[in-house]
Amino acid sequence: MKQYITLLLALIACLPVNAQTIALNPDNGDPGASFSVTITGTATAFSVASTTTARISNGIESYDISGSATSATRFTGTLSLAPDATSGLYSATIWQQGTAGTFWTCADCFTVNPVCLLAGSASVTPATCNGESTGSIDLSVTGSLGS
Repeated sequence: MKQYITLLLALIACLPVNAQTIALNPDNGDPGASFSVTITGTATAFSVASTTTARISNGIESYDISGSATSATRFTGTLSLAPDATSGLYSATIWQQGTAGTFWTCADCFTVNPVCLLAGSASVTPATCNGESTGSIDLSVTGSLGS
């Protein structure tokens, strides 16, 4: 009998386990932007009836995704990134309120894009044309990239 139990436990241990995975769409955003995000899950059980919370974090900064589960495998919400959000990879977590330990994560699955600053100023110097319009003018454009 002991051998049968050992064999049964060994067979159970070899059964495939469905991995619970989530993915975000879009999977990137710009600092200062607010946009809709859809989280889809595989082998998940998001509850439409209870409060579902989602968040991205890089270990220092975190941003909530305000929304709700629309099915057992779909969560839709709005993500608002701060204007000074640190660029780089963020992990996402989604969990059910009132259920101990029911959560799903994906590591480094969202990117906050680097800030691209263009600094510049424009000025116009009036030009007058005397006589025929067969001449030419010099045009100079200058600028620099911000950091």
